[in-house]
Amino acid sequence: MHQSFLSPNRELALSHLSTQHPSRLRVVSQTFEQIDGCLGAFERHSPAGPFATACGVALVKGKNFAVCSFGLIADGYGQESGVLLRLLVEHIELLNYLEKFPDEAGRALENKLPTAGARAMRINGKFKFLRDFLNENSSHGSFSDHSVGHVRNRDGSINKRPNFGATTFDANFRLTAVFTIFLLRAAVECIRPVDGPSFDDHAKLFDKLIGRARDVFNISANEEA
Repeated sequence: MHQSFLSPNRELALSHLSTQHPSRLRVVSQTFEQIDGCLGAFERHSPAGPFATACGVALVKGKNFAVCSFGLIADGYGQESGVLLRLLVEHIELLNYLEKFPDEAGRALENKLPTAGARAMRINGKFKFLRDFLNENSSHGSFSDHSVGHVRNRDGSINKRPNFGATTFDANFRLTAVFTIFLLRAAVECIRPVDGPSFDDHAKLFDKLIGRARDVFNISANEEA
């Protein structure tokens, strides 16, 4: 099978992470392990009502967007991964919305919730600037420098395949990692009304993880707010 369309950058990216930033790789792996733990909690309590089911569905979709975003970044398509980052952010806010308005879970499962923008306004979402930026430069056809600067050169030539650049890769990897951690944080908060005793365990695990993540990814107080 002809596979010349596949990017050779993934092996370079994984080698770079393993040798230069193994702690970042560990934190992200632990984040996904804890996300799976939250999914197990929601699944166990789904028979009790729509809230756990809605949270589980929102979380697994957010997880999938995060995994796919990491894959694109590893392949060298960091700018294009912004489409998935926007959807990851949307699902963080969806979990925040369900946690704040649990009675809306039934409507969520019937696909009758307000729009993502309306939900963000109701919870005073903090990611509007990022969502707007990604909408303009990643989610739609655009010729802005942010959108096409990596494929169009000043001399008119076009970059037909992505190149691996450690600095760009590190920045894109960090951004997706931080929002994947925020996805986990939103999920843990949703476990509280579902399973109080289990919430304490999940919260303790998350506190340890975020402590490591602050050091590894230099997460600022402003980013966490």
